[in-house]
Amino acid sequence: MTVESENDVQATIAQAIQSARYNEAVVVTVNGADDASSSLSQPREIVLVACLDPINGGVVWKDAALATAADDVTAGTTDDDIGASISTNNHAMEDTTADKTRSALYREDPGIVRHLRTKRWALPMLNDHRRNRLYDMAVHKACRRMAKRRSDEYNNKNNNNGESNGGDVDEDTATNADNKTMRILDIGSGTGLLAMMGARHALDAVHERKPSGEESSVAEPIGIKNKHIEVQVTSVEMASAMARLARMTIDENGLSENVKVVELHSTDLDFHVDDARFTSPAVASVDNVSEGNDTKVYCNEKADICTSELLESGLLGEGVLPSIRDAWTRHLKSDAIVVPSRARVMAVLVEGLPLVDADACSEVHDDNTTEGGGEETLTVDEINAATSFIGPELHTFRQASGGVWLSTNIPAASDRGVLLGSQHCGNGKDEGAVIGGITVPLHANAMLDENYQDKSILNNVRRGIRPLSNPTVVLDFDFASGLDALPPPSGRCVSKTVVPTADGTCHGVLFWWELDFWGGEGHGDGDDDDDCTYSTEPIGFVKRAPKDYVVKDGSSSDGGTESNWQDHWQQCLFLFGDGCRSSSMQNDNLEEGSSLRKLTEGVPVEITSSHDDSSLSFSLETLTSLTDNNMHANGDQRKEECDLRPSQRRKLNENNEPCVQLEQSMLNRHITSTRALQLNDSSRIRTLRAAIHHCIEVKGREAPLLDLSDMGLCAIIASVAEGATNVTSLESCAGSLPTLAATIAQIGNGLPRAGTEFRIIQALAEHIRVDHIAGCEGGASAGAEIVVAEPYYEMLEGWHLQEALNYFYLVRSFKSRGVISPFALSVPAYAKVMACVVEFDEFSSAYGRVGDVNDGDLVRGFRHGAANHYGDRYDAHDVSLPLWQYRYKRLSEKFCVAKLSYEVAVPKIDADGCSVEFVSEGLAQCVVFWIEYGCRTMNATSGEEESLDIISNASSSHRQIIRKLRESIAITEADVKEGSTFSCKASFGDDRYGIEDHSFTFEFFRQ
Repeated sequence: MTVESENDVQATIAQAIQSARYNEAVVVTVNGADDASSSLSQPREIVLVACLDPINGGVVWKDAALATAADDVTAGTTDDDIGASISTNNHAMEDTTADKTRSALYREDPGIVRHLRTKRWALPMLNDHRRNRLYDMAVHKACRRMAKRRSDEYNNKNNNNGESNGGDVDEDTATNADNKTMRILDIGSGTGLLAMMGARHALDAVHERKPSGEESSVAEPIGIKNKHIEVQVTSVEMASAMARLARMTIDENGLSENVKVVELHSTDLDFHVDDARFTSPAVASVDNVSEGNDTKVYCNEKADICTSELLESGLLGEGVLPSIRDAWTRHLKSDAIVVPSRARVMAVLVEGLPLVDADACSEVHDDNTTEGGGEETLTVDEINAATSFIGPELHTFRQASGGVWLSTNIPAASDRGVLLGSQHCGNGKDEGAVIGGITVPLHANAMLDENYQDKSILNNVRRGIRPLSNPTVVLDFDFASGLDALPPPSGRCVSKTVVPTADGTCHGVLFWWELDFWGGEGHGDGDDDDDCTYSTEPIGFVKRAPKDYVVKDGSSSDGGTESNWQDHWQQCLFLFGDGCRSSSMQNDNLEEGSSLRKLTEGVPVEITSSHDDSSLSFSLETLTSLTDNNMHANGDQRKEECDLRPSQRRKLNENNEPCVQLEQSMLNRHITSTRALQLNDSSRIRTLRAAIHHCIEVKGREAPLLDLSDMGLCAIIASVAEGATNVTSLESCAGSLPTLAATIAQIGNGLPRAGTEFRIIQALAEHIRVDHIAGCEGGASAGAEIVVAEPYYEMLEGWHLQEALNYFYLVRSFKSRGVISPFALSVPAYAKVMACVVEFDEFSSAYGRVGDVNDGDLVRGFRHGAANHYGDRYDAHDVSLPLWQYRYKRLSEKFCVAKLSYEVAVPKIDADGCSVEFVSEGLAQCVVFWIEYGCRTMNATSGEEESLDIISNASSSHRQIIRKLRESIAITEADVKEGSTFSCKASFGDDRYGIEDHSFTFEFFRQ
């Protein structure tokens, strides 16, 4: 974001960091100074990153740009200094000659580095060779088609002495014949790849054309009678750091004269396709047409071709619809060619399978008896692999936690106050129930194929879904046929009949999309358009699809080539916000429980797909009329009759009235699906409760208890389940989470109860004194005697190493200041940083050096040295991923890298390093890290051993940290047999600027 004066900086930053998370940079560019005399000052960039505070605990924001500037001043230029910032090393992991050459060529730019680190899909996207090939093919076709079209228009006019060849000539055609410039608009520059494709193919098309269908080196002139068509590509990029990287890459490829990068959003009213940029870099826009020295400068011209890549896993979230709509309105000629041209959404009805322990071969579930609620027994829908992403399921949580109602509403049989999902769900008689939902991007392969991933690191609880229908096209989007072909900003609702292929309960919709890069109105030229279609279809589903089902990337369900796996576009699982209940639950005449989305093989249902400009949603209805009147008892006959019925798709807004998206205000979104997975992990909740129970049993219910996690979950458990009477919860989050915690405590659980204290304090840790702790006023106690945490911090969600470190820094700070007693018991008692060496080809190929196979830094022939210099650093920083969704192979034993002790008088970190032997041969590419929390549930007494229960982040309820090795290591059978070892040493707090909170050093020793 950009501000015009220093006065606006603080307000802009304060607003930006409210929604930012760890590993996300907040970049603010200050264009000028408040003093008019300083108008010549250069713009200043502030690159704020979230960093742990090792002194007080919590998160502070620091300017990475200042740290880099300081390094530029103090660092020398020797080869040793060039590689000093890379903290990961192994047996032969010195900087290569190419690394040193790039370091000398490119000045360190923290804005670009942090942007690529935040937008971690940038490198995987450039390493998606199938995507790049199809874009290149489509842009090549578009440029050839447009060059021929413009050439014919020019020649027709000149052959007829400036007059048309009969008939009416529209204004655009007349202008095209006069204008000798082919203009391309590229929306979303990225590294400039699409813009460079446009420039290269347009220049090739203008100057030469190979005979159709032949590979020939003979060039055929385009035929413009000694006149030269200019090529101008305007590439618009809203992120300042990415715009700089694009300019570097374009310059690196010698195309700066033909490609100009504009740092704006394409829908910004100040943005125009302006030729002045190509004649004078200082000119941003002009208001009229001027001529001089035979040079004609056009302002506010329109483009002949538009390229863009504004897609995400859910298709619409990056703003492709408003951007293309605005482009057709303001920036494109009436006969412009748009790449990509079309998109289709494919949907499959799915059922969430019970969570299964692969070792025990048994279902993982809780009984339905609610503890702490007298003799009451409630029947609830069991949490399954699909519904575990929403909720949490209140009754199951209540049973696991000992009576906590984790809701913003009073305890009831219905889930009205669920944290993530529909506000009104539960029994079939809830009035005002809505169909809303939560969309979860994920690699669906892991849920469709039970043998998809190695289970030797994570726990063996498998998350699976079962398809209940065949893939169905539910929505389509035409980007290439003009403004009228695009849906309105209000969106559409489209219904379609789907015939279930199996009996089951529908918990959601698995959807993905297909993208036609070429094809549609104005595109067809006799080429094989099917070769230009990209699909994000999951590999696992192809294996289950009918044999005659053809996958758009060329593979088929009965064998053939698998789809190319990539990590920037995933599939999406849309979950009905009420878990599994349909909108028929609004009918008061239905009996309770009959509203479940029960599907019967062969009996049609109607799926309604809705969208606005940013998201998709789905609802489901059973077609009772068809069931009653047309279905026979025999299942095969039912299905045959249904198959004979056409799959009619109809618009619900048949009068072209705006379609109102299902009310998102009726959905609670207090937490993320990542957090819901944690809260639905009953084993984790039971262990926390058992550890809290032990501490209170040892210290007593009156002992001051301090919760140092966001949301105060442990504090509520201590009060409700264990009867603690002096409880304080510190909420360091600046967002809405403290209010949510207070609502859950007061409304959902009636805290504080008579004769007890329950405090929620929203403050920074350094502002807390001992007299703020309940039970410690007036010296009643020498600090909190029990300190608890999950640990969970909203800012650090998904980064469990940072959560463990943050809790360590908080406890250490509070003990040093007397807020926590040096003899306090802690839940957890310690944290271990665990690791394992893996072969992880998917990660290594996606997050490795950008470039086509055997082509070095070249992507489709374009150099990407700058992108590799700033982006190829995954050996120096971590990526947080849900490992259960990926394929990998464990090569080493699990080992402990460091131990963080919380209960000792002075908390300490033991990080002496560890060596481990290999258990399997393979290619060592990455190290996986996770946290194991030790929770004491019984003290050691005479003749007894201390009992510790472990809460491990090596589970599908959590994410894990991945660190790439700078160079892969081939582990042979001899290495396994002879005991070759791998060592890892961790360091914490060594960064002199406090930007990076840890580093890892790796070494390999071959026997």
